[in-house]
Amino acid sequence: MIVKPITMAEMRKTGAIPKSPTQAHQERVGKGNYNRFKHLMDKRDRSQSEGKRQRGNSDDVFETSNKTPRLDEELLVSQVAKAEHELKVAKSAMDECMKVADGCYSANDGQMGTAFYKLTEVVKHLITNQEWITSVVVDSRKLADQVSKEQVKVNKVVDNVMNYAGAAQGRGNDSQAKKVSKPPPSEEDKSRRRIRQAINKAEKSSVLFGIDMGDVPTINKETLARKLTIDLHKKAKKGAPESKYSEKQVEEMTDDLLTCASLDFLGSGTKIYKNKYNDKDTNNGKFCTMPVKMMFKDKKERILAEQHLRKVCSVKCSTPYPKGLRTLISSLIEEAKRVKQGHFILAKVNVEKLTVSALASENNSWTDLNITRDIPLNILDRFETMEADSDMEAENTVEGEKEPRSH
Repeated sequence: MIVKPITMAEMRKTGAIPKSPTQAHQERVGKGNYNRFKHLMDKRDRSQSEGKRQRGNSDDVFETSNKTPRLDEELLVSQVAKAEHELKVAKSAMDECMKVADGCYSANDGQMGTAFYKLTEVVKHLITNQEWITSVVVDSRKLADQVSKEQVKVNKVVDNVMNYAGAAQGRGNDSQAKKVSKPPPSEEDKSRRRIRQAINKAEKSSVLFGIDMGDVPTINKETLARKLTIDLHKKAKKGAPESKYSEKQVEEMTDDLLTCASLDFLGSGTKIYKNKYNDKDTNNGKFCTMPVKMMFKDKKERILAEQHLRKVCSVKCSTPYPKGLRTLISSLIEEAKRVKQGHFILAKVNVEKLTVSALASENNSWTDLNITRDIPLNILDRFETMEADSDMEAENTVEGEKEPRSH
């Protein structure tokens, strides 16, 4: 389960502190799905109030749904023809009326003549406006038909071009097709890809050991994230004088480190700390702990974070390589220690060549001891192989989504 880290600044801002299970339970009492009116359910009248809208049948929704009506071309043509005929009749009647009015009335007499003249002007404007509306309807339908015909022509051209391109590609040389096509990867190539995928993923993460996560076993991941933050800040303050930083500076550095990582707790819950390699460890039995994996964006961020964790916080860190590779590295380091006794040994993993070589610390620099081991292609177990395949499939899916689509 991946958990987002909590910084000390966020904890101080919200006042969040690790709470015991009893306190958390007491705070949840009366919240959630608890119904304090449950004992009234049998006696309460469940009839609807007077102002509440009655709920109809579900079928009414489909019956009253509005749909866009489909345009009937034949009906539109017949209606436009009738409108034009009516306009012609109205216009001819208007002309006859004006001829009669010119002999009977005067437009400037200020009485019935003026009123009759104004009425004829109104009718004339209405007839003109109706002619414009009819003309707009006819022109819009002609334009729509023209656009649809041009679109059909464009689609035909595009189809012809695509068919020609496909035929040309099919007529390609057989020799060129053989050069372009890639053979399917062999089982050896697949194994190499899986190992590289597992190593690259491991080198983006760091596993922390010996973190103080309280006096009692805990399984809540959010609580464990807060306890991790508290312990890292506590250890950073202790290491601040030796690292020549102030307490405020190490606090900002530790919060910055936490914001760059995501957490994965390796186990179902914390257990009492016990160093199986050293029975005289003073921390044995003093607190509960569990390994914590911190996952970063890339290898460079992980290296910078480990430098702060080791030098300032004095936390033991390890790269979570596959189990078989860790065994190979341990045997290589033991061999290198026998060759170069009393020196620090570093195992360097070469992802491209799939080899592991040993380096020794000498005169403030790393010296190659010329001890190299090849990484076997069957070093991953069944679960690690499945995880590598799923990670590669997820990366290929993301890369495919980022590529621009051709139209």
